[in-house]
Amino acid sequence: MRYDRSDRSSINDLDDMRISTPSGSKVPLKEIASYVIVRGDVAINHLEGQREIQVSADIKDDKTTSATDIMNEIRTVIMPDIHSRYPTVTASYEGQNRETAKLFGSLKFVGLSVLLLIYITIAFTFRSFSQPLMLIILVPF
Repeated sequence: MRYDRSDRSSINDLDDMRISTPSGSKVPLKEIASYVIVRGDVAINHLEGQREIQVSADIKDDKTTSATDIMNEIRTVIMPDIHSRYPTVTASYEGQNRETAKLFGSLKFVGLSVLLLIYITIAFTFRSFSQPLMLIILVPF
């Protein structure tokens, strides 16, 4: 749904925005969602050579709807409509998984390097090669 230009010319129009519910009634946006107006990033982000727009949201305390249900609705209802109008748009449903993968990817190299530096430091301190190894193995326990 898109409002007329006069009804969407001001950020204050969000308070009066009416949203259609599945039952057909219209309720004000502020009854079903809370929002905070903040200044967005002024940089253009890129992912694998493509311009990227990240959309994030928090679920309002509603026990009947889960994040999985919302993601399924976005995939099956909202995105096909967007793809039909803008065929060059691609969607990626990653959430925090991409950031976690980047973290673990960098930990492979950096983590082993740090562990080696810790071993060398302890080896110089104890003047032994076996004691630092036993100490490092003991740390998780």
